[in-house]
Amino acid sequence: MTPQRPALPTLPARDLHASALVRLLAQQALLHPPAQRAPLGDQLAQWLDFRQAIALHALLEPTGRAAAPAARRPRRPDMAELREDLNDTRRRLQDAILHGHPPGPGLPRLDWPTEAPDPELPPRAAFDPWMRHLQAHQKQMSQHLRPLRERLRRALADSGSAGARLVALDAAFEQVLDEREQRLLARLPVLLQKIMLRLWQQSLAPAQVLSALHDPLRQLLLAELDWRLQTHQGLLAACQEQHDRS
Repeated sequence: MTPQRPALPTLPARDLHASALVRLLAQQALLHPPAQRAPLGDQLAQWLDFRQAIALHALLEPTGRAAAPAARRPRRPDMAELREDLNDTRRRLQDAILHGHPPGPGLPRLDWPTEAPDPELPPRAAFDPWMRHLQAHQKQMSQHLRPLRERLRRALADSGSAGARLVALDAAFEQVLDEREQRLLARLPVLLQKIMLRLWQQSLAPAQVLSALHDPLRQLLLAELDWRLQTHQGLLAACQEQHDRS
C-alpha cells in the first residue's frame, strides 16, 4: 500500500488581479484586466508545456508516485527571525526607492535623475535617465529578494516533509513562471515611457515634467516590490503554519 503524503500547508487564496501593481497599471490605463477571469488552473494550463505539466502533476498527486523529498529531522521555524529578515529586506528596498540612499550594507546608492528632460531631444532620449533608474532598481530587487527566498525555503524545508514538499512545488512553479514574470516586468520601463510621453504632450516646462515624474515612478517601483514579495510572504505563511503545528 502506497503511503499517503503529508498534507501541504493551507495558504489563504489571493486574487491575482488584486495586487498593487495590477491596480496601478489599470489606473494608468496601461493594463486592462479581463472582465471575466478564467479559473487559475485554466490560466496556468496555457503557460505549461507537457513536461512541466507532468512534473507538477507528480508533485501534486496525493499518493505521490514521484520521489518525495529526503526525510530529515524536523526543525521548528524561527518565526521572529524569518519575519524580521523579510521586513528588513522590504524596508531597505523601500528606503532605496523613496530616498535613493543606501540604508544598509549591500545596497548601492541609486540617485534620482536631477536634470530636467531636454526639450531639444526626442522624448525617448530625453527620458532615458529615468528608464535606466527604474531598471537599476529592478536589478537591485532581484539581487536581494532571491537570497531571501532561498532562506525562507531552507527554513520551510527543515520544518518537516510537508514543508519540504511545498518547497519542491515552489521551485517547480518558479521554473514555469519565472521566465514569464521576467518578461512582464521587463515591460514596465515601456509602460513608464507611456506615462512620460503623456506628460510631455501636456506641454509642461521641463522642470514641471521632472517634478511630475517622481510620484509615478515611486508608485511603480513600490508596486513592483509588493508584487515580487508575494511569493516570499506565501513561504513565510507556510513556515508559520508549520511552526504552529509543531
